[in-house]
Amino acid sequence: MSLSPLAPIRMHIPKHTAMTRQPRHAARAAQGLLEKGCLWPLAPAAIAVDVAARCKQWAFRLGLRQRHRAPVPVIAVGNCIAGGSGKTPLVAWIRDRCVAHGAQPAVVARGYKGDGEANDEARMLGSATYCHPQRIVAARRAAADGATVIILDDAFQHQQCHRDLNLVCVDATRPWGWPGSRRGALLPWGLMREPAAAIRRADAVIATRCDQAPRALLEHLQACCRHWRLPLLRSQHAPHAVHSLTDPSHTQAPSELWGRRVVACSAIARPQAFHRTLQGLGARIVGHRAFPDHYHFQTPDMHDLAHAARSLQASIVCTAKDAVKLTPLLQAHTTANLVEQPWLALDIALSFNADDNHTLSGMIHQVLEEHSP
Repeated sequence: MSLSPLAPIRMHIPKHTAMTRQPRHAARAAQGLLEKGCLWPLAPAAIAVDVAARCKQWAFRLGLRQRHRAPVPVIAVGNCIAGGSGKTPLVAWIRDRCVAHGAQPAVVARGYKGDGEANDEARMLGSATYCHPQRIVAARRAAADGATVIILDDAFQHQQCHRDLNLVCVDATRPWGWPGSRRGALLPWGLMREPAAAIRRADAVIATRCDQAPRALLEHLQACCRHWRLPLLRSQHAPHAVHSLTDPSHTQAPSELWGRRVVACSAIARPQAFHRTLQGLGARIVGHRAFPDHYHFQTPDMHDLAHAARSLQASIVCTAKDAVKLTPLLQAHTTANLVEQPWLALDIALSFNADDNHTLSGMIHQVLEEHSP
C-alpha cells in the first residue's frame, strides 16, 4: 500500500479504531461528526490558523521577529498536536543523559495556562524546573542559578528562544491527532497546532508509543521523515515502577499489578493509553475515573475514589503526573477511610533501541561539547 508522505488538510478517520469505552466517547462523537461533514463550518478557522502559523514562521525567517540566545546551550522538545504525545518522559530521558555527560540541566516551561505557575509536567520533573510566560527569562534565571544546559518543554511552536537541538515528538498511534489516521487537520477543525510540514524545523523526529502503533502508521511516519530528510528515532513507553502515594519511598516492580483489582484514576489528555498500559501489566481494571487534563483534584474527589475502591475491593492506581497533585492532598487529609485501600502511582520511562539510543545520545553530547568551556 502506497502512503503519501504529506498529510492533507482534510481528515480520514477509520470507523473501527479500538478504544477504551468511557474516555473515548468524545473522540467517537467527533469522528462521527467528521464523517457526516458536520465540522465543515470550522474549516475557515483552520485555514486562519494555517495562515497565522506560516506568517509567524516567515516573520522569524526574515528577521521581523527576534530570537534570543540563552547563556547556555538549549535543547527544545515539543509536538505538533494538541494533547499528550509523550513529551514529559522524553524530557526526563534527556535530563538524565545530560547528567550522565556531567552537565547540570534545568527544565524550562511556560507554566500552567501561561501564567508562570508550575504545570503538572513541571511538578512531575521535580527540582531544577523553571516556569515563566517568557521562556528566555526563565532560561536566563536557570543559567544564573548554575544550570549548564536548558531543556525547553513543550516549545516547538515557541521560536523566540534560540535552540541548539530541536526535537519534535510524534505519537506513533495518532501522528496527526486522531487515532489510526494518516491525515490531519488544523485546530479547531482537527487537532494539529500547525501544518505537518512545520516539522522540517526539527533536527530529529521522536516517535513515541511505537510498540502500540500499527505497522502502517510507522511506515507512514518513516515516509514522511524521508521526505523531510529528518532522522526518525523510535521509542516506547515502558512501565518502570509502582510507588505508594502514602509512602513514596516504597516502590515495587510493575509486575506486582498482575491480577490485581484496580480503579484507574487519571487527569491526562489520553487516559486510554494509561488503561492499555495497566491492562498490559495484567491489572484488572474494575473501575476508572477520567478527569479533564490538568484537573486540580479536590478533597471530595479523593473520598469518591476511596469509596469506589473500598466497594470494589481494589487499589487506586494513578499516573505519575497525577501523583504530584494527589500526594499532598493525601498527606493533608490522612484518615482511615481515605487510606484504607492502597493508593499507587505507575511510573513510566522512555526507552529506545540501541541504535536510536546511541544516535540521540550523540546529538546531546555534541551540543554539550560544542558549548563546553
